[in-house]
Amino acid sequence: MELAEQSQRRRFRRVGSKAGTTPLATATYSLLADARSREHEVPVLDLSEGGLCLLASEELDPGLTMRIVLHPLEGEGAGYRLLAEIRWGAERDDGVGYIYGLEFLPISIAETRNLRGIHGFMESWEERFGSA
Repeated sequence: MELAEQSQRRRFRRVGSKAGTTPLATATYSLLADARSREHEVPVLDLSEGGLCLLASEELDPGLTMRIVLHPLEGEGAGYRLLAEIRWGAERDDGVGYIYGLEFLPISIAETRNLRGIHGFMESWEERFGSA
């Protein structure tokens, strides 16, 4: 599926770079299905209350579930720990890495609170970087 087509399917307001290439922050992920999966720190390209878009060096399959820690910008408190499922992926146009769209999966009251907390996180990013 084309990246432009993905942006037409969005259900939530998002913040991020208009070109989708300038990282806003970082996230750390590990694959839930693989207990030996090491953590990967990756750039976050955009964020919404429903998910995020990130850039990774490895090829991953849609449907995989990840543990995500969304790292806040400097001075904005602790990171947000969430689960997310890869909904789509595409190789970057320049052939260097892959762009993935992830959907957050609320499975507990604490994680639902984290999803609500992302709203404030997004407002802070929007003030600094603008809407995507």
